[in-house]
Amino acid sequence: MALNFYTQGIDFSGLGQGIARGLEQAYAIKREDDLRVQKNLDDFEKNYNPEKLRVQDLAEFTTAFKNYKEYALKYSRLNRGGAKPEEIAVANELRERSLNEINDLYSKSTMANQLLQERNEYRKMMAQRGYETPEEVNTQILDLTTKPVKDIDFKSFTSPYEINLKPSPKDFAAVSTAFKALPKSLDEDIEETEDFDVPGYGKAKVRVMGKYKKANVADALNTAKLMMANSRVANYIKDDYNNLVYGFNLPDDVADPQLAIVKRQANNTIRDIQNNTGIKINSIEDISPELLLAYNWGVLTRQRVGYRTDKDELNAAFKTAGIKMTQARFEEMVNNNKNIQANRVFNQTTQKEKFEYKQEQDKNKGSKFGELLKNKRAEKKKQ
Repeated sequence: MALNFYTQGIDFSGLGQGIARGLEQAYAIKREDDLRVQKNLDDFEKNYNPEKLRVQDLAEFTTAFKNYKEYALKYSRLNRGGAKPEEIAVANELRERSLNEINDLYSKSTMANQLLQERNEYRKMMAQRGYETPEEVNTQILDLTTKPVKDIDFKSFTSPYEINLKPSPKDFAAVSTAFKALPKSLDEDIEETEDFDVPGYGKAKVRVMGKYKKANVADALNTAKLMMANSRVANYIKDDYNNLVYGFNLPDDVADPQLAIVKRQANNTIRDIQNNTGIKINSIEDISPELLLAYNWGVLTRQRVGYRTDKDELNAAFKTAGIKMTQARFEEMVNNNKNIQANRVFNQTTQKEKFEYKQEQDKNKGSKFGELLKNKRAEKKKQ
């Protein structure tokens, strides 16, 4: 009775028993090899977690992996089937290239995803603290979400936590230039005093009308908002704003001396803003960060541009100065005369005292000499 062999849909019943058995064994070995290769590929695929990939890379990665599996199976078959060496070499090269492609794609995509997640967490942290995300981080996020992984320069990425949040000198210069460019409107004249030089007298104070200018409040706020599009400027003024809010919310009778200073500074700032802008401030919410930025830069403060004098005021001041100068000169002359007279009296008194002293000396000298002569004569007579 002839044997009937049937393996995986292949009918060997028409062949001799020995040949059929040999072919069946050969086919079984080939099938086991294919299964082993497939299992290895399946195990290899398990090493790749699609959840670690960016969504935009999934399709490309799936295609690359499919190509690798095909090249790997083809290489396995050629290698087992005794194909020509050059055919095996080509198949192996294709297999290796496809393997490098999926490895490169997978590593870069997972790295991009990790970098993206880190920057997402950073943005959440900044938002919770009320700060703006630096422009560099936003640019990196756009690169990580829009560019193919092959076009991303991963070496240029640094941790967002290492980025400086403080404005640079260039940032401050831009803010200063923008505020200086604001058109200034003349404010009302304010009565003041001005010092004028009066030759021979010195300074004379004259009443004048000081002329002041400042920017329009609305223009200043719009410019401040524009400057705060720079995250570093926005974060800088945010710190100042937080300090202002903190000082405002302190109780009026705060006991700590340092906190009392903070409270006083906050009150002074709020009062100054109100006086210079005309904005009625009922609560701290009436002061916005952009308003504080404009105030800090002095845009809302009046700037003196000159003064206007009244001719009569000026003449009266010079006349008064002249009278004071004449009076001062007269008093100086009187004082000088008094000094001269005092010196004269002093000199006369001194000369008189010297004369009387000399006379007394001469008198003393004369009386002693006469007494000496008288004594000598008396001694001679005794001899």
